[in-house]
Amino acid sequence: MPRPALAVPLLLLAAVAIAQEHHDRAANDPFTLKPLAGNVYALYGRGGNVGFYVGPDAVVVVDSQFKDLAPGIVEKIKSVTDKPIKYLVNTHHHGDHVGGNEVFRHFAVIIGHDNVRTRMLASPAEIAPIIRSSGTFNVKARRLAAFVDFLGRRYGGRVEKMAGEEPWELRRQLLEVPGIGRETADCIVLYAAGHPLFVVDGYTRRIFSRLGMIRGDESYDDVQLFFMRRLPGETRLFNDYHAQIVGLAQQSCRARPRCTGCPLDDLCPKRGVA
Repeated sequence: MPRPALAVPLLLLAAVAIAQEHHDRAANDPFTLKPLAGNVYALYGRGGNVGFYVGPDAVVVVDSQFKDLAPGIVEKIKSVTDKPIKYLVNTHHHGDHVGGNEVFRHFAVIIGHDNVRTRMLASPAEIAPIIRSSGTFNVKARRLAAFVDFLGRRYGGRVEKMAGEEPWELRRQLLEVPGIGRETADCIVLYAAGHPLFVVDGYTRRIFSRLGMIRGDESYDDVQLFFMRRLPGETRLFNDYHAQIVGLAQQSCRARPRCTGCPLDDLCPKRGVA
């Protein structure tokens, strides 16, 4: 029986070896379970083949095939052992190797190289089901995929590397990513990279036009410059300032304003408010 320290490398080696066979199998082939060495097994079926190791306390699985096959994989493993499946290793990002992650994620820690994660998240098809509840999820998935692709290509998938970029240069790069406009780019620069760029949104225009400090129809860059010339260039301040604007707009300064109880009621000239 192989020692635990050697079990996962052996399992990975076995998975690479058996992976070559799956392209020659018919789509309707049933699962075939084959013991390899010690407590290491191969599971052949439609799509990428699966390897698993039964350890002293838990099961380690390599790849998860397609989503519709994942429950069958779990059942096959349970026919060998009653030990829990605690770890799933993704060898690469193709759908016939990671499609079952949606099933395994409920009970197993999923492990993969950073590049596997980056490539998976760069696929709109992988992102869309995760954000379905957000509405217009297909459009958002394409935009998120474009950003993840950008992050992977430019900064190796590392936000901390992106944070080391000069803020205005980072903003310029972000604006070249499909689906990212000024507000989104500035949010990424401020909240993710931690650089002090002021974020302008519709709430900002609504509140400060009613206060008479801006007209409200200025360009995004002009409104941003208005604030950045008047406030200390501090990330924490910009972060909190924008949060305060959002809170005020949602609670009091709504499209139909609730001026009673607004903390700025006594100061506000209520420009444009009927």
